[in-house]
Amino acid sequence: MSPRTLRLLLLIVAVALGLTGLALGQEPAPAESVAVGTGALLWVLALALLLALGFGSQLVVLGLLTLVGTLVFVDSRQSVHEAIAESTVAAEKAQMRQHYVHFMMHLNANDQRWPRGNGQAFLLELWWEGTVRRTQEEAERFFSASENATEYLALLGLDPHEQSVVEYLSDRSSLMPGMINYAALDTRHDPSLRARMMTHPHEVTILANATFAHRNAIVYMTADGAVHALQIDQLLEQGLLHQDDIDAGIVPVGPSSPIPQLRTVSND
Repeated sequence: MSPRTLRLLLLIVAVALGLTGLALGQEPAPAESVAVGTGALLWVLALALLLALGFGSQLVVLGLLTLVGTLVFVDSRQSVHEAIAESTVAAEKAQMRQHYVHFMMHLNANDQRWPRGNGQAFLLELWWEGTVRRTQEEAERFFSASENATEYLALLGLDPHEQSVVEYLSDRSSLMPGMINYAALDTRHDPSLRARMMTHPHEVTILANATFAHRNAIVYMTADGAVHALQIDQLLEQGLLHQDDIDAGIVPVGPSSPIPQLRTVSND
């Protein structure tokens, strides 16, 4: 093999390594971190080979710029994912605060007594009694801001075109576990909770996500109207949550929940 042919062959190998590195750098999650590292290594090998073949520093600079661009592209894409996740949590918090406004309206109209129902009925009583206007927009609020009514009803095997969300919520006789994807106050296992809502409202959770509607967090609200977000990665590290829970899609709520903040609510 002549030196010229060998040089051409090595050039082809270098280009192939570089293109493979670029492709790996653009792999989708969750392989991004591994792919970026492998892609970067291939780029270094490709650039070293090009330099050994006698190609000028301009090509090396171009390669480095391309590598940096790839890394920035992946990083920016990860940032977009994070921004979307944060925006859905923010929307959820805003929606829960709106529910709290309705709870306050109920209290003012009922001698400062909270809804009598337990679990989902605690929240749905606002709808059934007419505190909330029976419109499509208000009906949508009874479902997570990140997993809307249409999506959730489809998961239940229901056709939203055959029955509107307003009709679905208004049929009180159809109340069943998981009717909505919020968990709400349930005092059946601890009747003292209603007294604690008056004396220590910040300690009693009254509303929470019942499904993993958000990528990174579980949102919940206490009786004082404060809204909080539990970070899923931290719960996993602490052993309060397991991957099996996430795979099942159901947040562990109720008295036996390993997460203390979610023991006062249920999705029944």
